[in-house]
Amino acid sequence: MRNRTFVSSSEIERETGFGKGQLRKWRQRFGFPPVESMEDGKAAYSRKTIDQLL
Repeated sequence: MRNRTFVSSSEIERETGFGKGQLRKWRQRFGFPPVESMEDGKAAYSRKTIDQLL
């Protein structure tokens, strides 16, 4: 997974320990972490964002 540019919200949850709901609340309140959309329309996070969360 480390070599991919974007990862899904379930993968970020496994890697960082932060749940989807927690990330959603942070986005609403603070605008972080930024979320991108994958081709299928699902949320995705960049490697840089994961590194910042860790």
